[in-house]
Amino acid sequence: MPIWPCAIWPNKGRRRIALLRFDTLTAPMLQVGYEQALTALGLQPCPPEVPCALEENDMADLDRKCDQLVHAIKDGRLDAVLVHNDSIALPLVSRPRAAGVQVPDDLAVVTYDDELAALADPPVTGVAPPRKAVGAAAVELLVRRLQDPGRPTHHLKLRPALNVRG
Repeated sequence: MPIWPCAIWPNKGRRRIALLRFDTLTAPMLQVGYEQALTALGLQPCPPEVPCALEENDMADLDRKCDQLVHAIKDGRLDAVLVHNDSIALPLVSRPRAAGVQVPDDLAVVTYDDELAALADPPVTGVAPPRKAVGAAAVELLVRRLQDPGRPTHHLKLRPALNVRG
């Protein structure tokens, strides 16, 4: 997970940033990136009672975690959250708002994938991976490998875009 989306928040007074994610194969890497970003920014991780892992397709779990987040926000233990992936963004914004939490005033939200983030009310800032470029690069690499099986491996960086919204 890139550091730069969180790097804007300390300048806005955001000091208690959580990571909310599904428990997927990439979750351990996301956790490491989150921890590295906090360290680089001189921030402490959220307390353990602030939820981070979500059960996929379990709305009851999401409801429980949103309630815990609302309590953490109102108690001053949380003021920003990174969300992976943005299928969580809409309920993460609407449920706390129903409890009186204002986004982005009380809770700043940045999500990864940026497929649904613009549909939230208010629209949520999203990190958008370059999907078309990833697909094109994969096909190009496959074709080159088929033409030359001995071709050396190489590293390709495709940077995501940060779409700042309300």
